[in-house]
Amino acid sequence: MLAVDFLNDPILFQQLCWPDIRLYDKQEEILYSLRDNDETIVPAGNALGKDFVTAFAVLWFFCSRSPCRIVTSSVDQPQLKGVLWGEIRRFIQTSKYPLPIQANDLMIRQVVNGQVDPRSYLIGRVTAKGEGLLGHHIEKRPDGIPRTLAVFDEASGVDQEAYEATDTWAHRKLIIGNPYPCVNFFYRGVKSGDLAYDDDPTRFYRKVIRIKAVDSPNVRLAAQEESKGRKPSGRILVPGVVDYETYRKRRRMWDPVRQSIGLD
Repeated sequence: MLAVDFLNDPILFQQLCWPDIRLYDKQEEILYSLRDNDETIVPAGNALGKDFVTAFAVLWFFCSRSPCRIVTSSVDQPQLKGVLWGEIRRFIQTSKYPLPIQANDLMIRQVVNGQVDPRSYLIGRVTAKGEGLLGHHIEKRPDGIPRTLAVFDEASGVDQEAYEATDTWAHRKLIIGNPYPCVNFFYRGVKSGDLAYDDDPTRFYRKVIRIKAVDSPNVRLAAQEESKGRKPSGRILVPGVVDYETYRKRRRMWDPVRQSIGLD
């Protein structure tokens, strides 16, 4: 697998393998929370790079430790295969250096010393099939490195049973999605907020990271330009993340509920 520096800093992994992409501050915050905290919950607006950063996060986690097991899940097969795993495949194809993995449809294996490691895998599962979220244990080791990760994409549509199925084996959880109306663990986790360790207030059992449209670097740049009395330039700092013109249009045209979900 990769050097220990990549275990400690996912941004070093990005700078080596994808030096031309830019991760903005909220995306970096997600990555460092995944490194440091048990559970990271991310309610995010539309077009703010959540599938992009999730795909990068699972590849970094998978390539930086061995053995390792990751289960990514979503509410339906087209969403899982076409969106999240589409981003995963794009990262694999565009890496400046070949990654030490063997990739198939919804299954990726580690390659160690030229051999496929049978202990390690990164897989995709639909949450409706609850049995696919059970039994992905790797024992904890003296080095303390977390080696198992459960990812819930489009988390507002995932039921409690699927979430609880990962409790017995996941050293880390990443729970991310648009904040559509729901009453499940995603809603309750966001509502409850951060939950710190009793003996270490810098670490969290649960860390909540909200991403709003105004967090987009493209929108922030335009707001800064306007605050200085200048017309917004429309410059795109981070491609694929909502731009200022789109933000203004949605703010004018969307009803308050849709603005709350997609922007705020």
